[in-house]
Amino acid sequence: MSVIDDLFDVRDQVALVTGGASGLGYAFAEVLAVAGANVVIADWDGDALKDAVAAVADAAVAAGRQLPGSGSTASPPLVNGQTVDVSDPRAVRALVDGIVERHGRIDIVFANAGVARGRPPMLDRKSTRLNSSHITI
Repeated sequence: MSVIDDLFDVRDQVALVTGGASGLGYAFAEVLAVAGANVVIADWDGDALKDAVAAVADAAVAAGRQLPGSGSTASPPLVNGQTVDVSDPRAVRALVDGIVERHGRIDIVFANAGVARGRPPMLDRKSTRLNSSHITI
């Protein structure tokens, strides 16, 4: 194990990533899952959340992570998702309480979800995908 692995070891830690169904939140959830954390992805978009949970779990398994036994209630899932509106304090409290109840703790929080008060998103989902033509160095 390298010094970097020791410093940034997240194996068996419980991570919550809000806004994790797309963009930076998705990337962070995937890195955490591949690196060994049990990840809870939270997002307001239920359809995108379902896809993200499946894709992040697939990436973790491809990296050598073991899924808990099927039907097992003894250990929480490697990656799971929860639909939540982070602008609702009660919903956020329920999310956190549910994670602690299921996993026993939360070790890492990546609070990535944004709240646009009273305004629709500035960009639609399709226009948020970047490619090399968007990057200037």
